[in-house]
Amino acid sequence: MPSIIYILLLLLAFFFPVKFHLHYHHQSKDDFFLFEMNFLGLYIWRRQVPYLESNLPKEIKQRQIDLAQGPGLEQKSNREVTDELNSFLSNVFEISSALKKYGLGGTLFYLFLPRKYRRWVNVAAKLEGKGRFTRLVWRTVVGKQDPAATGMTMGLLWGIKGIATSFLQSGYVFKNPPRIVAIPSFTGTTWETLLD
Repeated sequence: MPSIIYILLLLLAFFFPVKFHLHYHHQSKDDFFLFEMNFLGLYIWRRQVPYLESNLPKEIKQRQIDLAQGPGLEQKSNREVTDELNSFLSNVFEISSALKKYGLGGTLFYLFLPRKYRRWVNVAAKLEGKGRFTRLVWRTVVGKQDPAATGMTMGLLWGIKGIATSFLQSGYVFKNPPRIVAIPSFTGTTWETLLD
C-alpha cells in the first residue's frame, strides 16, 4: 500500500509543482535549519533542526608501524583510518553522485525517499527542467580582528557566492533575481549567515 502512494505522488508531480523550501541561519554558535517539501499546498515532509553539530571527524587516527617489522606494512598503516571519516566521505560521495545524476531538485527529492523507492527518481529527474527558484536570499556578515583579514575574507566570500549563484543560474530559472549580500563587520570576530 505505501508503494502505491509514492507512485501516485510521482504521477501527480507531472501535473502539479512540488515546492522545496530551504532555510538556514547561523549566528554565533547557534544554527537553525528548516527544510520543507510542499505538494498541492500540503506539507508532505518537514524537517526542523534547531542546533546542528558538525559531522566532520574530530581527528584522523593512523597507526604507525615500524618498517623493520616486514615488507608491505607501510601501505597497511595508511589505510587504517577511523570509521567516522569513511562514513562522512561516503555520505559526501552519495550526495555528489546524486547531484550529478538528478540535479538539485531531483537530489532533494531523492534524499527524502526511503531507499527502496529511490529507483523511481529517474522518472522525477526529467521533471527538474521545469523547476524554478521563486526566491534566493543569501546574507552573510563576516568580521575578523584585523581589518585587512576582513577585507580578504570578504573578497573570497564574494567569489564563492558568485560561483555558486552562476552555477544555479546556468541550470535553473529564477522568478526573481537572487539577493546576495555580504557585509563586513569591523567590531570583532563574527560570522553570521542566512540562506533562504
